[in-house]
Amino acid sequence: MGELRDFEGNVHLHEKDVHEANLKSGGSGGGGAMGAAGGGLVLIFIFGPILLAKLVGFLWGLLLKLGFVGRILTTFLMLAAGPFIMSFPLLLLGASMSGTQLNPLTNLILTSIIWGLFAASVFIPTTWYFLWHYDTVKLIGATNFSEIIKKFAQFFWFGFIAAGIISLVMNATIGGFVSIGACIAGFIYYFKETSEHNRIARANPSLRIPSIVKLIVMLVMVGLSVSFGVAVGVDQVTSKKESKERGIATAAQFSEGMTAVVLYPIQIYDPSRGRYTGEYGAPVVTDINDTTILKYINDKDTLRITGEPINSGANSWMVSVEHQGTRGYINTKYISPLGKDITGGLDTFKAAKNENVSAVVTARNTMIYTSRGSLGSYVKKVNRNTILTVTGEAVTDVSFSQYFMVPVEHEGAKGFIRLDHIRRK
Repeated sequence: MGELRDFEGNVHLHEKDVHEANLKSGGSGGGGAMGAAGGGLVLIFIFGPILLAKLVGFLWGLLLKLGFVGRILTTFLMLAAGPFIMSFPLLLLGASMSGTQLNPLTNLILTSIIWGLFAASVFIPTTWYFLWHYDTVKLIGATNFSEIIKKFAQFFWFGFIAAGIISLVMNATIGGFVSIGACIAGFIYYFKETSEHNRIARANPSLRIPSIVKLIVMLVMVGLSVSFGVAVGVDQVTSKKESKERGIATAAQFSEGMTAVVLYPIQIYDPSRGRYTGEYGAPVVTDINDTTILKYINDKDTLRITGEPINSGANSWMVSVEHQGTRGYINTKYISPLGKDITGGLDTFKAAKNENVSAVVTARNTMIYTSRGSLGSYVKKVNRNTILTVTGEAVTDVSFSQYFMVPVEHEGAKGFIRLDHIRRK
């Protein structure tokens, strides 16, 4: 009878001992395999995009062999590459601004810069590549260009990873600047590596267009970028100002000792079941930061105001209330003073189809949507104080089920508008 050995070569007296040893060996091997697989995924995450960039750079170089068609195709690739590179750092900077209280001028400047840079990432690199840089890339060749793009991607991708970690550990503003810094370092490397080829290519350009014409086209692109940024900045600052004014006007209706009624409930969400219940109410919370929900007050229930309105940040106003022994805070957007002729509550539009009801738009640049969902396409935009004709009953918003949509008509355009963006005329 031969020796009984397990997979690792150890001798055993009984077959069952061999079997148990082999199971243990296999288990530890499985654990090692899991660790190796996890390490492999980390390596793919870290180095995969860089290798992909190298492949894109090589294919880019091959497309240039198609002549003018290659010029057009790679220009379209540049149209996507610019926003792709700049979107992450700009998103981080935008996110860092979203919860910050800034004065209107600072907000206008920063918003205009962020959106102007985004527009510039679309217009300027594309124009620059088509008019000037195409010849340089063609001269470099597919293989060398692929290697340059791979190294450029290292700056961008490692900066992306570092910015993500810093944003989680510290804040998004620092992360955004780190990401932008990494992109700048990458561009410095790229221009340094291509400078000699660029000098040669410019001496004999393939596109015979006068330099002054090229310069004018580029200046137009710069102008478009600046104009777009300023336009978005002005629009956002104006919208925030009007939203703040509406919030102040709404909050000013409430004072200590008065009675209010729930007119604008939301659909109640049950976190234990992970879904909406189908019932509606206004949440009463423990403090002005909406920390913990104490209860929901039903639609049309009354409550007592026990304090003056408090600004809880941005354009949100909270007021302390008491309802059936429960004391807490409620957002003023859910309630209205009892006895005041408030038009715009849900009941106002529940049976309006045969009443020839008109509504006034209270929000700036709101949309009339094609269907009941406020994430869908829209028929037209309407501005504040526009008069609409209500054509049916208020229905639940299929995109955000805690809200309502009202069917309306305006100058022949029919669709749905958010209930909280209108009031009854």
